[in-house]
Amino acid sequence: MVIHYNYSHFCEDQFRQLLRKENEMKKLKAPMLALLMLLSVDTFAMDNKQLAFQLTTLFRSSRSIVTKNKPFIGNPRESLKGESPDDFIISFLIQTKKIYKKTTGSRFPPTDDTPEGVLRGHLIDSIVSVIIKAVKGQYEGVFKYSPATHFKKGVNVYDNKFLPARYAVEVMKEFNARTEGKALLKLTAPDKLLVKRSNAPDEWEKKILNSIFSKAGYERGSPFSEVTTYKGQKAFRQLLPEYYKKGCIGCHGAEAGQNGPNIHQSGKGYPLKTLGGGISIIILMDG
Repeated sequence: MVIHYNYSHFCEDQFRQLLRKENEMKKLKAPMLALLMLLSVDTFAMDNKQLAFQLTTLFRSSRSIVTKNKPFIGNPRESLKGESPDDFIISFLIQTKKIYKKTTGSRFPPTDDTPEGVLRGHLIDSIVSVIIKAVKGQYEGVFKYSPATHFKKGVNVYDNKFLPARYAVEVMKEFNARTEGKALLKLTAPDKLLVKRSNAPDEWEKKILNSIFSKAGYERGSPFSEVTTYKGQKAFRQLLPEYYKKGCIGCHGAEAGQNGPNIHQSGKGYPLKTLGGGISIIILMDG
């Protein structure tokens, strides 16, 4: 059973904004439906481009909080230090939305009953669900060496750690289940930098990682978007590039005390600003 969490009321201004939006939508619903019949594929692609960027940026904003919270990575349940799970998740969402606003210059849009709003709601619900499970100790003992990764056998420095990458996988699994496959989130990386085998890039992702992002003049950090097909169905796809920052390099670097050689498929570590991979999103399209 999918549990829905509604934390909109913890941000009063946004909740009021949502009510205004809902009233506006009711007034505009009929003419909007007529207009939608006339929209081109290009317009749908533009809408999906914005939606995809909203979702990937909110996800990345939430993961950045995990990256900076070393006690949480070590043991989420013990990191509460007397704080209630509800208070923790409220604070987590407020920080996430602040980072989102700082990154994009605007607030995260409302989670309403439009198709776009529903997907935004699924992502927030997924984040909340994973954080609640983590602070209640439900992931304890789950994360150990596995042949599903490229960890060198015997490397156990990350056993039972709620790493940002593990947080990412859990949120994405929840999101993909909630959307029933209509939208999919995935982390991916160039083959040499792979850690988790299931994150291997498909042919479309390989093309973007190996060719598009390395083109002279391509704007660093800018997502690449395209209407294409996914498993035989028309789909909007976007890949948001990610580069190694300070918070990444302890795991992915090559210097003494850094673990890149122990976790990457290539057996090597890599420096700051390396293209480490990307956040891939697929939104299936009708027709």
